[in-house]
Amino acid sequence: DMMKVLMGFKEELADNKIYFGKHYPNGYAAVEYIYGSEGTWGKLDDLKYTFNYYPQYATKEHPFNKEALFKEAADNPRTCRDANGHLLFDKDGKEQELINPIPPNSYAFCEHTGKGCNGHRSTPFHNYWFDDNTLAKNMSKAYQKPEPKGLYPYSDFNRWSVIGDSLATYKPYGTTHIDCLALDGIYFYRLGKFEAAYEHWEKIIEVSHPTYDPTNQRFDYSMADIYHFGLSALLSAILMNCDFLSADQRSITMQHYVSLRSLILSKQVVENGILKGWLSGFHLTDLINTETIAANVLGLGAGADLVFEGGKPPMDYSKDCNFYIRSHNVISAAVEGGSKAGFLCLGPYLNFEGGHKYIVEFFVRASYPSECRAEVSVYDMTNKKIIATSRVVFHSGTPGLNWTKSRLSFALPATGSLSFRCYLFGCSSSRNNMDLSFIRIKGADQNTPHDLHYQYLMQK
Repeated sequence: DMMKVLMGFKEELADNKIYFGKHYPNGYAAVEYIYGSEGTWGKLDDLKYTFNYYPQYATKEHPFNKEALFKEAADNPRTCRDANGHLLFDKDGKEQELINPIPPNSYAFCEHTGKGCNGHRSTPFHNYWFDDNTLAKNMSKAYQKPEPKGLYPYSDFNRWSVIGDSLATYKPYGTTHIDCLALDGIYFYRLGKFEAAYEHWEKIIEVSHPTYDPTNQRFDYSMADIYHFGLSALLSAILMNCDFLSADQRSITMQHYVSLRSLILSKQVVENGILKGWLSGFHLTDLINTETIAANVLGLGAGADLVFEGGKPPMDYSKDCNFYIRSHNVISAAVEGGSKAGFLCLGPYLNFEGGHKYIVEFFVRASYPSECRAEVSVYDMTNKKIIATSRVVFHSGTPGLNWTKSRLSFALPATGSLSFRCYLFGCSSSRNNMDLSFIRIKGADQNTPHDLHYQYLMQK
């Protein structure tokens, strides 16, 4: 059966736009996981508010008692005031009691269900936080999934409102913690203060001390939590296409975005060949939680409507050309390894609605740019014709900073099944390699920015 899925969610922001699209296959798999039998999506018919997790919000009716909360929430849905003092299903905005009864068929995301990696399991914590669900709601919208309930509006500070809700309740942190820098940078971006947003991005790079990993051909970063990678990638994704920044500023954010997203993909939990979510931290005893899944999914899909990984489904490539699928999330043509001329990417053969304009971006690099010849194109499988094509002009740079974004803009006269292609003609040097990392597609119509005027048809 063919399942129709809208490409992505666009929302008009304060002074600018931000896109949260779908990423395949990793983002899609993580969303399926969080809504599945092991995930944190749960029914709230028996939701109760008994104990508080944070001592500053303790009351006579709801005392501070972590141990009691952990015990109750191991098997039962619970909620309490989050770090900002907010409460899911707040009765009257006074953060004291829940509405009663909870509306039937209400669902939301809990903290975690005790699932880790390599079969590690721990006691679940079925506590449904207001702040986690505020963040995760953006993921739900992007993937057209049911949205969490009980998120009644507050007029005071809300940490995650800067990503998807009104800016009126957000105030910059002004600290050098990576998550705070990322959120403040997003805030300034939305306000149209792009230089301030870029300065916060620069500070993230400074405090995370990037070091080049020659084995995996990407930068690594010192970050306290894995969701920091998602937030940093999100800010990078929206800045690298910001026309109000200089070409050099856009380029350097793109270079680090490729590394950040590669690390996100590498850190995703895989069990028995199935992609799941992400651990909260770097220890094997850490657990998969809602906050980390939501942040990383949004970071992978930010700034586009659809994102596809080279060499991974639903994308295809020339199987008889000796290309290599690398562990650091690229597909490579290695001349010394016997690679031949052919398509590094083909597909995904999906129907796009005619009468609209689109943009596709291919992220590629060559070890010796002047000696590598490649071409990107859009082929209409339905109408049997090439509708856009361009020669790739590779960027020169030091290792890790030599990625090129090859971009095509095209109008699609009639609905057709499209293949986004990158063809390697060959290299004049036996030492030359070419990598393709990922492909991003987005609508380019300026007159109807709110319209989801395209369809993504996925074979189930």
